[in-house]
Amino acid sequence: MKQIITVICLLISSTAFAAITTVKPTEEPAYWIVRINDSAVHYGTTELGLETISGHQLIGVEGHNDFLSEILPYANEFPDLPDSGMLEEGIIYNWNGQAVIVRQSHERTIYDPDQTPALFLFYQEGAGTLGWIVGEQVEVGMKREYDGTVYSCIQPHVTQAEWTPDTATALWDEVQEGIEEWVQPTGQHDAYNTGDKVIFEGHIWESLIDANVWSPAVYPQGWTDLGAQ
Repeated sequence: MKQIITVICLLISSTAFAAITTVKPTEEPAYWIVRINDSAVHYGTTELGLETISGHQLIGVEGHNDFLSEILPYANEFPDLPDSGMLEEGIIYNWNGQAVIVRQSHERTIYDPDQTPALFLFYQEGAGTLGWIVGEQVEVGMKREYDGTVYSCIQPHVTQAEWTPDTATALWDEVQEGIEEWVQPTGQHDAYNTGDKVIFEGHIWESLIDANVWSPAVYPQGWTDLGAQ
């Protein structure tokens, strides 16, 4: 679980301090709630490159599943999920003692949230990346799985049937698993060879030569830039 809370204490008098908490996501958008007097009074999301600041108790976590796990003790502070009516995207409800988030605006159906993952976000122990669906507003940094591959959104948009992640390369980047940061080789024994991939200055690079001991900055002819991480 990736907590992204920063606490800053400001001197407001010779004897008193005010705590200011900040949510600033680093890998994917963060979900957060503000609690005042043991009650959840406000909530929302913070996109990559932005931050949310509050002088009250602020709980913020990257990723919906970890967030819903973190706020489980506060589920009863949200309104009960209605049996009918229009549900708006982003609203949090209490459903059988756990918090659920409306994933897409829709008319309430007879099915429970855990039976309709395209409509609701709910906590799942050990859950992986959400599946890609049509009609969802996605922001930069959000990860979705499509056809067995995980992709990261690189441009905000509403998903459409003809813009699947495997073909809409202007909207999605494939997430490269298991690629490590570039490290200066000490000799031939740990040099990079043709096809080796590394992360360097936020981009993924693939070596074009064997016995490559130079960074992409020093010898760019020896590498090809595969795009942002």
